[in-house]
Amino acid sequence: MLEDAYQHARRLLRQEDSDPLRLRVIAARLHSMVPLLTQLAAEVDDRLWAELCAQYLGRLIGQLRRTASAVRDDACDRYTKAIDERWLRDATAAKRKLPFTQLSRTAHVHRSTFYRALKRAGLPTSKFSNVPDDQLDALVRAFKIQKPTSGYKFADAFLRVQCDTRVPRSRICGSMRRVDALGQALRHNGMIQRRRYEVPRPNHLWHCDGHHKLIKWGIVIHGFIDGYCRTVTGLRASTNNLPETVLDVFKRAIDDYGLPSRMRGDRGADINTECKTFQDQWNHHSVSGSNMHNRTPSDMRLLASTEQGIYPDEDNLAQVEPALLQEHYGVDGPPAHRRRGQTGAGHPLDEEDAEDDAEEPLRTQSANNLAAQIAADQGPNVRHEPIEVSRHANPFPTFDVEKLFWAAFHKAQAAHIVPDAMMLTDAEWGFDGYPVQEDIPLGTRNRRALTVALPVEVPYSCARFILALILSAL
Repeated sequence: MLEDAYQHARRLLRQEDSDPLRLRVIAARLHSMVPLLTQLAAEVDDRLWAELCAQYLGRLIGQLRRTASAVRDDACDRYTKAIDERWLRDATAAKRKLPFTQLSRTAHVHRSTFYRALKRAGLPTSKFSNVPDDQLDALVRAFKIQKPTSGYKFADAFLRVQCDTRVPRSRICGSMRRVDALGQALRHNGMIQRRRYEVPRPNHLWHCDGHHKLIKWGIVIHGFIDGYCRTVTGLRASTNNLPETVLDVFKRAIDDYGLPSRMRGDRGADINTECKTFQDQWNHHSVSGSNMHNRTPSDMRLLASTEQGIYPDEDNLAQVEPALLQEHYGVDGPPAHRRRGQTGAGHPLDEEDAEDDAEEPLRTQSANNLAAQIAADQGPNVRHEPIEVSRHANPFPTFDVEKLFWAAFHKAQAAHIVPDAMMLTDAEWGFDGYPVQEDIPLGTRNRRALTVALPVEVPYSCARFILALILSAL
């Protein structure tokens, strides 16, 4: 038994993909055989043999345990997820307000793994800067001199962007109360009623507008903003209001943030530095709202670009019909598909049960198979192989047979021969005469009917003509 266990353990050690749990189990089993070896040595009465067996067995147990630990460490190192250091530095910069828990979920790693990645990259694991109150008051006082009517959100953006300092909200509010207590009280008097505004993703919709209040001094300001995350993508003060000037601002915004899917707007030297400063502070100030979670436009753009991606280049969408892009990515939402009888204002009054709604299911759209839907909708626009047209041959073998057929046809038509059971005689119509309409049952339960008009000059004449053809053929 000892020899079998010893040989089995050696075979496991020679394998390259040994299971660490199995190695530890075999080591524990060999260790449990040590008392058996002691009793066997007493029976054999050979001390040298017993010492050699114990020595080999101890070496084998130690080698099994070391191999199990090495395999476990290699397995752990093999599946370690590497986080891009550039993304890590950008996501944890002082200008960001993203918690480490949110960043770890975005990177799909555990919080401890995220902290280890920070340490390997030499980045601080603390979110806030250690700044004394007197220095913080000096920075806030400098900000209030530039923007006396701004609140703590823009002050926080000023500290993080221009001063590379991130402090808790409570310290910023305390510093502003110490520096500008009167301004704090005045700002809390008015509240703005906000409306809900939704855009699905970054670069989905940009808004553009111009500011002409400084036209008296020859200054016009043009700006572009992303409707999803409120990122100011372009802002410039110019000396004219020409379309070429607005186009140049738009091109520079595209170079920095990519091409938007659509635009919306009305028809209609130091200032540029201040515009750039305002753009940076706005993109890094906290946005109010129930679902914003105290995030900045720049933070929301980073998370959305990482999780949802951005729109592809224009070259990838050049082969897609513009109508399909408007249908699936338009700002008006998915098109409404209504059943027969629905006007959009509600269901018709004569509609009976909602159970029959399952007979005509509506077409639904899902984001998971959006590409397949676009390809299917674009299918009719693709130039397919030509369809083979059926041959139009004369059914009559000779001209005499055709002449004989038409003679019989005119004779049957002139005789007004109408057979029974064809719903073409007065006796079959009933007391009301010729039926001017017919109800065709609908649905699996035949609980609804579709009324079809049957004017005399159309169906009755066609039926008599077809009947004459049949009789002439007979």
